Amino acid sequence: MITKMISHGGAALPSLLRGTGRVKSWRHGEANLRNAAMASRLALEAPAKDSASYLIAAADTVMDRPSAELLAEVFPGVTLPREVGEFGTLLAIDRARAALGFTAQHSWRDHLAPRSP
Repeated sequence: MITKMISHGGAALPSLLRGTGRVKSWRHGEANLRNAAMASRLALEAPAKDSASYLIAAADTVMDRPSAELLAEVFPGVTLPREVGEFGTLLAIDRARAALGFTAQHSWRDHLAPRSP
């Protein structure tokens, strides 16, 4: 199962990122269509042992604020069980990596300049 957490067209994503920077909800992951297609191919080629679902998402958030800062704002006092990096996703995408060999190859950050302070 491919789960797409948030969908934005190329023009909509920059306006989302260049807003107030405030967290209004917890939908800060995205699935690039090329990543989703690659995950689908890997799932179809994987040996079928049982029924499983995987969260397919980019390795980074759609926010231009550090992930630890976002987590502290929305869920104060909650700690991360793993290192995520400055803008790393807070979504549990490790299962797809372990079972399918999926690693997101595409990020919006490869195509858009970061917001100026």
